Amino acid sequence: MLRHLAVCLLAVTGWAVQAQEPGLDARVLVAGAYDEVLDGDARSFAFRVVTTTPDTVLTDIGRAVTALDPESASARFRVEFEDAEISIATLTDAAYSVAMPRTRAVYVDSTKSEMASGPMGLLMLHPAFGAALYSIAGDAQSEIVGPDAVADAACTRARYVLTLDAAGNQLALDVCFDEATGLPSEMVYSDTGGIEARMTFTEMTSVGPAAPDAFEVGAPADWRVGPYDSSDLPVLAVGEPAPGFTLLDTDGETVDLGDFAGQTVLVDFWGTWCAPCVVAIPHLQDLADTYPDLVVLSLASYEEPDADPAGFIRQRGGQYRVLLADQPTIDAWRVHAFPTYLVIDPDGTVAFVAVEDRDPDAQGALDAFLADRFAD
Repeated sequence: MLRHLAVCLLAVTGWAVQAQEPGLDARVLVAGAYDEVLDGDARSFAFRVVTTTPDTVLTDIGRAVTALDPESASARFRVEFEDAEISIATLTDAAYSVAMPRTRAVYVDSTKSEMASGPMGLLMLHPAFGAALYSIAGDAQSEIVGPDAVADAACTRARYVLTLDAAGNQLALDVCFDEATGLPSEMVYSDTGGIEARMTFTEMTSVGPAAPDAFEVGAPADWRVGPYDSSDLPVLAVGEPAPGFTLLDTDGETVDLGDFAGQTVLVDFWGTWCAPCVVAIPHLQDLADTYPDLVVLSLASYEEPDADPAGFIRQRGGQYRVLLADQPTIDAWRVHAFPTYLVIDPDGTVAFVAVEDRDPDAQGALDAFLADRFAD
């Protein structure tokens, strides 16, 4: 999601905001907003982001503290989300980091590329997060739409339309600049891919200079800290003995991997909270239907105590067995991203491993492997 936006943001990360040549009034509004935030002070504010795609509506709310360097416009920030998979996202000079309570881990991206995705990518369009809006406005067709109001506060609305490529793909931003602060109080993003996001910003206040450690994650000592990209973390190798497990299924029955000795077993590490995992449910059921001799075990991971992962799968057409994975099992199977697919040979060795986070065609690779394995 937001691929075009991510490209734009990655292109401007770290850019300095220079004195702007005279242009359209809509661009002058942007220049005025950066005049406000490039004073060396940090700012605190609340936000709400409602993102609509052809399939979903997602709402993210929380609070942020941001600071821009007056010379380079490089950003530091700390964002605290409410009721989200990511509880805290920070950017320092060293790296972009996110804290995820479900996995009790802090994921660090030293390339800062991941901050251009999801709600963070949208929030970065606000001048308080950096130079993205300045760059877009400089290249966009822009116009003043007219006076408006957000939450009863007067603002001036402007529109910026940026053509992204020769195919004519575009993104558009409608921005309402608050008359009192000069900063956006509302931003509406839309693109030709069918994504729309409405962002509102309230309680914008200057909190003076902020120390660098104000933007650290500060996770509990027992949390794991590791790379955001799990591609260099070890996984089980083909030919290695499967670690085994003894787990409860969602009916309270004990299931041991050894119970399926002599059979081919597909083990799927997943979660109800994992969007790619949910999308894969009908596909896994298709595999179970296509290969009656294949045992499919779905290991629900990091679920809340009141979750019903089996019911969740049943509602989506899945009929395969659902087990509740514990932390020792997740660790023993070296699972760092979801979904992770493993096929276990009848002799108990690992025959296939695919991690969708590493290989976007993990399902295709699994299909090809099973088609070969069960070929007549």
